[in-house]
Amino acid sequence: MTFHLLDAAEPERECSFTLLTDAGGPGSAYTLAACQPQLDAAPQLLAQLNAQPQSHGLQRFVAAMRGAFRAVCAPAQLCAA
Repeated sequence: MTFHLLDAAEPERECSFTLLTDAGGPGSAYTLAACQPQLDAAPQLLAQLNAQPQSHGLQRFVAAMRGAFRAVCAPAQLCAA
């Protein structure tokens, strides 16, 4: 998933992550295959997703990742162009 418009100074900058699942049915585990830029919060957010995948966990994970990217990119402008 790729996000844009996180940095008002450079709205074309991208932040992205790739999420994989083992597709094993109920209780499937998610894995974060890529994350650019790297986020310190990503392992904790992934653990929360895997703890509650059935209760809108994926939607919450995506929103939390966007918020984490925004917190990292907007002030420091660290996103990859």
